[in-house]
Amino acid sequence: MVETLPRCDLDKLSDDECWLILKDRAIPVGSPPNQYDLEMEDTGNEYFNILLQNTFFQDVKRDFFGNITKCKMHDLAIYVSKSKYMRSSFFNGAFLGRNSPEVKGLRVLNLYKTDVQELPDSIGKLKHLRYLNVMKTKIKAFPKSLGQLYNLQTLKMPRILEKFPMEIANLINLRHVYFGQNVKVPAGVLERLTNLRSLPYVKVGKGRGPRIGELGGLNHLKDTLAIYNLETVRDKEEAEKANLAEKKHVRRLVLRWGRSRPSNGADSDEVVLEVLRPHSSLEFLEIHGFMVVKLPSWLVLSNNLKEIELQGCINCEGVPTLGRLPNLVHVSMEGMQNVKCLGYEFYGYDHISDDTEVLFPALRTSHITQAINLIEWMRVPTERVEVFSFLEELTLTCCGQLRNAPSHFPSLKKLEIGNMNSGGNAIASILSDSLTNLTCLQIWNVRGLVCLPERLLENNQKLSCLEIRQLFGANLYCSSRLTLLRISSATEYFRVS
Repeated sequence: MVETLPRCDLDKLSDDECWLILKDRAIPVGSPPNQYDLEMEDTGNEYFNILLQNTFFQDVKRDFFGNITKCKMHDLAIYVSKSKYMRSSFFNGAFLGRNSPEVKGLRVLNLYKTDVQELPDSIGKLKHLRYLNVMKTKIKAFPKSLGQLYNLQTLKMPRILEKFPMEIANLINLRHVYFGQNVKVPAGVLERLTNLRSLPYVKVGKGRGPRIGELGGLNHLKDTLAIYNLETVRDKEEAEKANLAEKKHVRRLVLRWGRSRPSNGADSDEVVLEVLRPHSSLEFLEIHGFMVVKLPSWLVLSNNLKEIELQGCINCEGVPTLGRLPNLVHVSMEGMQNVKCLGYEFYGYDHISDDTEVLFPALRTSHITQAINLIEWMRVPTERVEVFSFLEELTLTCCGQLRNAPSHFPSLKKLEIGNMNSGGNAIASILSDSLTNLTCLQIWNVRGLVCLPERLLENNQKLSCLEIRQLFGANLYCSSRLTLLRISSATEYFRVS
């Protein structure tokens, strides 16, 4: 960690002197964060970034959205955090049971990874408490007095609980709540927490669990919202109560249906997903276990969408138009067993118009796997269309019947093709002379591929990784430029040039 300059012996300084150093180094005069129209979390992030820029915090780690989740503190920051003027602090379990004024005035109580087995009833006397973390403790249940912490804003619970604390329904100021995926949340709790900004996931249910309508008033939710067990949503009217279109701060949405269920409810699935249309600001979308032939119409209107993942949608017969989404960077399709063709609809290609079109203008990565009935991935005429201009990574595996594929991937750097029964023509098309930027090529268990193009290595001067497995009868020409070469169960004919 860095030192203060000039160097100070903190033990010899008064608390006021420590605060003067902190203020001078951390917050430049005349540059306070703009607090107008900001959530408290946003204001806190601005202050934190100022501290970070002035070396009070270092070695930060960020989450999926770039939010800082972990960092190291400068020695001076640690010292000042222990000042008597600070109304928040971190304790271990030894303090529990004390009745001192300092304890009663706590704003922050962090018992993370301590040996605490239970919280005393007196926890309810911490009227000023804003933050309570008991993750990775041995606590299995909470005292009823938890419901008296009316100012609590963040509650982090253990992953395993014997009983979910119904009392948190009284904590109307709660903004962030964390609990384990297997914790059973009773009905009637979430709908009262209308100030929530973060919620790890919601398992909707028919019995004692929350119905999807409890999300209706939680319009301050931000970042990620994951909804499980959507097969239990009965109809359009119930799905509408979730009010997803009003949750404009949710950037990542996960919609999951249970896979081990009969498909006789597919008709209701279609109506439910159509109604669960998110706000137009959504950036990341995952759909799992959807049992209907057709995906929702609102996908083609999601212009801010950056990533989409479709998994286990085994009855879907087609993929909606994704090629015209201007910000789409990543597409992943797994287990789309009924898809037979990726055609013009997938691209959004208008073969009638004479105008030059740009399709998939931002796409960087694409993964297609376990599309066991995919036969054709159609090409579009590149003399009229710019397509896949920036695609750098393509994974095509377990598509056993694929016979045709595009040949225009001008920016492709990493290519993986595997487990295909009749992939000779498709792979030969992908490995065309237009490939000039490959750095990594992985091919495994592809029947029908008897050789790699002779000019493949010549055209791709930056290729440094070549991995070939279970390619029988193929002629390989390899270059000494390779820094990684793996060949197993492949040809007997191998030459390094």
